[in-house]
Amino acid sequence: MLFFAQYSRARSQAWLLAHLLAFAFALFSKEAALVLPVVLACWALWVGGEGRPFALRDRKLWLGWFVVAGGWFWLRSSVSGASNETVADRLSNLVNHLPILVMHLGKILLPFNLAVLASAKDTSILPGLIALGAVCVTLVLLKERRLFLWGIGLLALFLLPSLPVSDFLILENRLYVPAFGAVLAVLVASKALAARLAPPTGSVVVGSLGVAGVALLFAESWSYSESFREPHAFTEQAVRTSPHLGLAHLNRGIVLQIDDRMADAEREYQ
Repeated sequence: MLFFAQYSRARSQAWLLAHLLAFAFALFSKEAALVLPVVLACWALWVGGEGRPFALRDRKLWLGWFVVAGGWFWLRSSVSGASNETVADRLSNLVNHLPILVMHLGKILLPFNLAVLASAKDTSILPGLIALGAVCVTLVLLKERRLFLWGIGLLALFLLPSLPVSDFLILENRLYVPAFGAVLAVLVASKALAARLAPPTGSVVVGSLGVAGVALLFAESWSYSESFREPHAFTEQAVRTSPHLGLAHLNRGIVLQIDDRMADAEREYQ
């Protein structure tokens, strides 16, 4: 994105090449990067500033996006083998799994009920509904909404590629990149809150809330990290937080069997 911004500003073909190379590296690292052109186009149109849409009028940019994405898709298809799923099936799964976006929003903005092996069946949608309500209220109160909306849009767009396969697991490590959109939205809302309050009260209030929020998240992360300490802690947390997930019980049974706790392992396998 930084290379894209530089290209939009300087209109240099060198920056365009750097952006396309970085896009290729991103796409071959994680397929969620497939939505990057949409993310960047929205940024250029909504929040990029004067002159930024210039980049979108350059045919070489669109050709570069097409070549990189097409090359990735061809190589991916050549190694992944044939699939019985049609495009219609994937689109149907995506639509059916849209409520999972709300669950993910709750995990990002209210990350206090995390699971090492999360599944939709065992994940409460309530934190997501609370977070969604907060987003809607913030939208009503904000005077300048474009950057806030782009942040929320970034969050949703980066999660879309995982939705068709979210019927089994909704892994939280898929939230790392989308969380940047949430952080941006929170910063925009914090800046607007500080501006509404008389100085220096606004800065003090927002700063205090920020420090308290970071401290709370640090404490939660410290506590959650215990679940990754060793196999027993991991599998116990998985079974406790995702009791309907067969994979969680299978992993727990394996760990118990290795410890020669056969009766407990058999119970988990059953």
